[in-house]
Amino acid sequence: MKKLILIISLISFLPFTTVTSTKCSCTGNTTQCNDESWSNSAGSGTCSHHGGVK
Repeated sequence: MKKLILIISLISFLPFTTVTSTKCSCTGNTTQCNDESWSNSAGSGTCSHHGGVK
């Protein structure tokens, strides 16, 4: 019974541990791609593997 309660507790806590921030702590040129990732590039082809620039 204790094991079941522990498993349920861990599963219910999981969504709170997977929250991500949309802010970038990068320095220099920062560009946000369509898939929410960030690039330090500002030239042609920036975010080409991430769905383009947002």
